[in-house]
Amino acid sequence: MRFLAAKMFFSGLVCLLLSNNSGWSQSTFLTIRHIEVSGNVKTKKFVILQELDFKEGDSIRFEDLSAVMLKNNGRLESLNLFTKSNINIKNWDSTHNFIDIYITVQENWYIYPYPILELADRNFNVWRKEFNYSIDRLNYGIGLKHINLTGRNDALSLKLHGGYTSKYEFVYEYPNVFKRWGLSANVLYATNKEFGYISKDNILNFYKYEGEKPIFTQLKARIGIQNRSSIYIFQKFSLGFTMAKIGEAFDIQLNPNYFAPNQKKLSILDVEYIIKADKTTYPLYPTNGIRGEFVFKHEGFSDEVQTTALSMSLETFAPLMKNLFLSNGLHFKFNAQSKPIPYYLYKGIGYSKYSILGYQLYVMEAKDFVVLNNALTYKVLDFDHRFKNWMPRQFKTFNLKSFVKFGFDVGYANDPYFGDINPLSNNVQYGYGPGVDFILYNIATISVSYGINKLGQKAWYFEALMS
Repeated sequence: MRFLAAKMFFSGLVCLLLSNNSGWSQSTFLTIRHIEVSGNVKTKKFVILQELDFKEGDSIRFEDLSAVMLKNNGRLESLNLFTKSNINIKNWDSTHNFIDIYITVQENWYIYPYPILELADRNFNVWRKEFNYSIDRLNYGIGLKHINLTGRNDALSLKLHGGYTSKYEFVYEYPNVFKRWGLSANVLYATNKEFGYISKDNILNFYKYEGEKPIFTQLKARIGIQNRSSIYIFQKFSLGFTMAKIGEAFDIQLNPNYFAPNQKKLSILDVEYIIKADKTTYPLYPTNGIRGEFVFKHEGFSDEVQTTALSMSLETFAPLMKNLFLSNGLHFKFNAQSKPIPYYLYKGIGYSKYSILGYQLYVMEAKDFVVLNNALTYKVLDFDHRFKNWMPRQFKTFNLKSFVKFGFDVGYANDPYFGDINPLSNNVQYGYGPGVDFILYNIATISVSYGINKLGQKAWYFEALMS
């Protein structure tokens, strides 16, 4: 609704000016004289300006004006900093072809002290199907998240919780230390009385310890430097340290290669380089454009543990007709390691963002893998509601977007180490089915899908994400 109204406004304005100014043509260039910003109570003005692909003094073709404004408005709303933004034109000097740009934003709620009640499993579907909603597999505690701590789009997250996993976590991202250079740091300490030690039949198997002390301990730390050479390109270089330890009660022969051969402790350093390019119109849920990511990661510097992995993703999004969109994503990972990889570092399909529709209950560890995600989506709702005065300022403007979709995914996991006990690996797998996505306040995404996989298994799947 809001997107359609904005599009109609800009299109109508262009038509009106063309009809009233016979000397103008669609090839006329308009020069931006000033850019004004309002509504940014906490957010620094430069944070908003650096998300735009135009600046004061730039010229825009008259015929491109509507598309440029809409694209940049989508980028602002994908920052998570604003529940609503509008880019308008004022002081249009038709004699000299000057325009002023006026940007208004409605800031989001930035600080979230919250109780923690979260799943310890990979996703809701595993908790439901494999563990029958067991409350023993819940984490509970307190957390604090601030997504704009100093007004520079810097995010702070603190977590302290017990339950299935006892965890202490600190994360801080400061993207604007000096111009387009930033820093990041995170530390995590976690203990468990249960851990996944191997997968069989592509189901993660857990070892549970009934004693008082934890059976599994992890300490992770990472520090990084990042750069945005343009609004479309992001780079990050980081150094990480990982220490993990298994308690004496665990029989290492259940998986002798969980760490280095027959070892119950692992301490490694790693280096990681990430570069991302994003030219989508609404990065939170793209419907137009292209984006890609390349990751190089080297873990370990000893003869016993050393892996080098390259990962790449390429996603395209295209409108087919009004409110109907097609998305395609290609993701693959290649590991250059010739020796067996410790199981602790051995991930693949079913972990993180790499998944195949209909296989949410399974894992496919892999030395190398490829996944192709495809979806046809239709926007059914883009709704704004203005609450009355009793609501906090940041929540007065409620935005809800909704898309129905049909997905078809294909993937292959190359597993030379555990493939004999995991039949889904080393075979092409595919899944398909319908679903619906909801986006709230331009920050939270809720997905419900019905997946059918190659095995003929059918199930409902649920996912909720906070960006």
